Amino acid sequence: MAELICVSCGRRGTLDEPLPWYEGAARDLALEPDDVAVEDGAYLCGDCYRRIDPEDRPRWKPVSRLSGFIREKTGG
Repeated sequence: MAELICVSCGRRGTLDEPLPWYEGAARDLALEPDDVAVEDGAYLCGDCYRRIDPEDRPRWKPVSRLSGFIREKTGG
């Protein structure tokens, strides 16, 4: 399993750990999205996910072992 890196705090981890991970775009964390390129495939650890505005949470989807496996095998 690939190592995940939180775009907010820099925490490193894998899906084997109990901490949940979320996938989205780093642009969703920027204060001025027009100044930041869209970066799909960015990850947030569960702690940082809980700290973002509840209205922004729907943009971040939980990453599961199955979704991670499918991305590794298909490259997408």
